[in-house]
Amino acid sequence: MKKLFISIVMAMMLFSCTKKDTYEIKKLKDGTTKFENIKPSQPDLKIDFTLDCTIPFSFENQKGETIAFRNPRSTTKDSEGNIFVFDGADCKIYKFTPQGKFISFFGGKGDGPGEFRDLNTSAIINDTIYISDPNSQKIVMFDTSGNFTGNILTENRSPKFLKAADNNSIIGSSIQFRPDDKGTGAILQTSLNMYDLKFNKQQSLFTREKVINPNNPQLNPNEILPYYTCMSERIAVGHIDKNTYQIDMFDLTGKKQAVISKRYRKIVMSSEEMKSLASFVQLGGESKNEIKKEYHYAINGLWSDKFNNLWVLSVNENQRSNDKELWFDIYHDNILLNSVKFPYFNSYYDMGLQWSFNMVGDKICFIDSENEKVMIYKFSM
Repeated sequence: MKKLFISIVMAMMLFSCTKKDTYEIKKLKDGTTKFENIKPSQPDLKIDFTLDCTIPFSFENQKGETIAFRNPRSTTKDSEGNIFVFDGADCKIYKFTPQGKFISFFGGKGDGPGEFRDLNTSAIINDTIYISDPNSQKIVMFDTSGNFTGNILTENRSPKFLKAADNNSIIGSSIQFRPDDKGTGAILQTSLNMYDLKFNKQQSLFTREKVINPNNPQLNPNEILPYYTCMSERIAVGHIDKNTYQIDMFDLTGKKQAVISKRYRKIVMSSEEMKSLASFVQLGGESKNEIKKEYHYAINGLWSDKFNNLWVLSVNENQRSNDKELWFDIYHDNILLNSVKFPYFNSYYDMGLQWSFNMVGDKICFIDSENEKVMIYKFSM
């Protein structure tokens, strides 16, 4: 009996020590729970990636005619596993089988039914595809067979970067410019909001204003909005910060429930990455400031998988040794499991990665612009 008691006490001590070594849980003043992750709780966790199929940028339709993507922006999948590729140049949506065989396309550039001036991202709910057209101030709807089912008109520019939160709500971002008080510059207003399926705003999760200097108008796209993703009954929103690594977890009513943090040391960009950044930040005219030193943001992308794991793209020391790779921190129930590597064949600093890299179920859809292919990977843990 004494030996059993000692064994139980030792097991409890070991568990307590392990927990404290890997993460700590704290209660914040606002009632939310903070998970401070120190190191991976499952350092032996591995994820196997297998190439499932590829879709070349140029392919043939059923008549043997050649079709080519001009500017593929994003991908998604429906409930049957069919793959949709959204092309921003011709405003068309291309549908493929789960094996990558072309089925059909729909949409197009214009102002007619089912057409777009500016095709943005989409969300699929109950086999309805909701696609944002900010320049036309509308949401365009199709069924998953490509039939146009209607428009939803919105005030100002329609929300961008749509993601389905559940069967009744969608997350999207609002980006608006307004003159400053002096009338010489502009203020950029951004917000991340929850909408119902009629695109009535229900809740705001994030708001920010940034003054644009008219004499040297520069804007880093990563400063506009936080990265975010939707999980089972939760929404993860990363902080826009170069010094701290933090993710806020909201429920589907918009109430913040938890905070995920991890020990982080900011990392300076390489000269090649800063040149790439400079090509994005200038809004007009010639740049008056050379970017001599810049740091990466701690959070560079968020996704979730069918296991309800949170994938966080963050630059780390492994990344610095090879900028042709992506490293993801994998979380489950707010606890860091491990960091895993995904082979990636472009330079790291890709502003559109949050949308060209998409995760649906146990599949990863990746638009590889350098090799002009859409790559579909399976993964297992």
